[in-house]
Amino acid sequence: MADEIVLPVPETLSAVYVVPTSRPPDDLDALTGRIVDALGEPLGGLVRGMLTMPLLEVAVRPTAELPPMPDEILAVMGASDSSLALAREASHAVVVTGVYQPGWPPAHEWGAAAVAGGIAARLDVPVLDVVVPRLRTAKQVLDALPTGERPLAAVDWIQIVHSATPEGLWFTTKGLGRFGLPELATEGVPPQLAGPWTSVLNGLAQVLLRTYADTLGDGEERAAFVTLPAELEIGEEDVVRAHGAEPAGTRTTRLRLRLDPATDPDADSFLTVVPPLDFAASAGEFMVAACADLFGAADDEVVHAADDEATHAAMDAAMDRARATLAGARQRFVDGGIPAGSHLIVKHGLEADDGTEFVWAYVTDWQTPDRVVGRCGSDADSDPEYRVGRPVRLLAEDIVDWAVWTDGTGIVEGGFTDAVLSGGG
Repeated sequence: MADEIVLPVPETLSAVYVVPTSRPPDDLDALTGRIVDALGEPLGGLVRGMLTMPLLEVAVRPTAELPPMPDEILAVMGASDSSLALAREASHAVVVTGVYQPGWPPAHEWGAAAVAGGIAARLDVPVLDVVVPRLRTAKQVLDALPTGERPLAAVDWIQIVHSATPEGLWFTTKGLGRFGLPELATEGVPPQLAGPWTSVLNGLAQVLLRTYADTLGDGEERAAFVTLPAELEIGEEDVVRAHGAEPAGTRTTRLRLRLDPATDPDADSFLTVVPPLDFAASAGEFMVAACADLFGAADDEVVHAADDEATHAAMDAAMDRARATLAGARQRFVDGGIPAGSHLIVKHGLEADDGTEFVWAYVTDWQTPDRVVGRCGSDADSDPEYRVGRPVRLLAEDIVDWAVWTDGTGIVEGGFTDAVLSGGG
């Protein structure tokens, strides 16, 4: 496997921002001029030069002449009902388009965002960032612009989304293409890493943007191709920088990238995150290890049930209750009824010399009623092969409990046996 990734460098990059309004400015040129004058230097000078060349165009268009708003995608990307309604009902739109060469600074983005954000602030309307696409407030757009105290932060320019697959979560970014890079992707992410892996990808995006800009350089002539290392180190400080904060932390981890070129000219190419070549375990275990490297390992405390008649009876009753409601829990999972940010987990037993160790697994697929596909939720004491993040296949008849786990909260439903262990069952 190659230690380098060769990427084509686009000749030009473009940015498009749309400001929906039913009150278009009477004098757009004058308004644009006032916005640019208010930017200060050096950004104001950059934008003023782009308007003169012209590498930046600002125009009012009737919305009937524009493609319809992608409402469903915008909702997934976090748009509120009120901003969607305002955008949908607008009679006109101010369209701001920037064009520039790849490299540093990304003038096409900064110029277009500065003008579009300024217009939106004065009209009190949202801004459509066409690249992602997503609706943002004028403040969000303007706050993303670089200042001396706050250089470019990846979270302002990319969106990270994930969707469920039978193998785990599929993560992708949208927004790196605006800088000339493929998008990032990760396949089969253990569900319990939904939050931490988002942070990992933000940090990786920050490193990629810096590495790409440094490799391109700042000369007038651009190479047709750029070579990037296939393996990168990211640290806590990169994750912090990605959020626009002062760098802190010394933890690091290594990631490897695989180029997956698009087979359709209208589709994205991806840099897929995979384990380094010297990582010998499964991809899921690699992701768990990478998150532990950066953020610390989870505390998987083993709880021992009391060996008395009352506890045995309570545990048997809890398991009976779990089994009686298991089919309903499965149906909710299959129907997509588990809320966003929550996961269905199931408990099963591992036989050991000194008894049975019960462990949780995160469900990723349960289309076949009698078979469950998931990811190990913890390391087992009794079985060295049962490791957190590793794929696992279970028989439904072996399940003794189920629960809905919400990130940041814990078990919010089910977990009948855990209630007994904690004294609440």
